[in-house]
Amino acid sequence: MTEFKINEKPTKLYAEVMGNLVMKNGIVTVGEGKSSTGDLVGSDPNQLPAEKGAVGHIHTHPVASDVTLTYMKRGSSDGGRFRAGPSPDDRKEADKNKNGVRNVVVDQKNVYLINGQSSQTVIIPRRK
Repeated sequence: MTEFKINEKPTKLYAEVMGNLVMKNGIVTVGEGKSSTGDLVGSDPNQLPAEKGAVGHIHTHPVASDVTLTYMKRGSSDGGRFRAGPSPDDRKEADKNKNGVRNVVVDQKNVYLINGQSSQTVIIPRRK
């Protein structure tokens, strides 16, 4: 993926990166394993390495507001409308956690602690 543009303006973006959330002695931290498909708009929790104590996952989102994103992929223009914050698929994945631990999404503006219910999302502004 190359030649990224947000709302028609050239920009530099990074692929989503995902990692495990690991619980040890009742404390959840980011684990050692991480994964990236190299895709700007997708990551796959099934590609994370198995890790003892894994209870959920954390991943990045490259945009922090609702935008129209275009890019070149395999020689063809592609793109679409991208929303800020957790996606419906993020919520579905978080809903699988049966241990009370929320998944985490991090974008350029906020950290989101999510479960399957959007009304229960905890939003923490990132420091500038």
